[in-house]
Amino acid sequence: MTLSDKLYVILIKNGSWKTILDGLWMTIRISALALLLGTLLGAIICLLRIARPVYQSIIIGMLIYLTVSYIVFGLFALSDKIRQRKRSKSA
Repeated sequence: MTLSDKLYVILIKNGSWKTILDGLWMTIRISALALLLGTLLGAIICLLRIARPVYQSIIIGMLIYLTVSYIVFGLFALSDKIRQRKRSKSA
């Protein structure tokens, strides 16, 4: 059996071309969605850079808030683990 015969059997006769076509269509849809989301995100970042003082204060405020939140909740989780270990050792 030649290569062209094998390709015919695999792709055409067995219907694998439908799977390949479905994969191609999904790739096109994902690429279009990524293009749309990238364009929207780029436009939002561009607008935020134009309004620089407001943008900077919002971002700096969010970073401070997130840092403090991570520290506080991390300390609470760490203190709970320490208490559980002490209880398990004393019991």
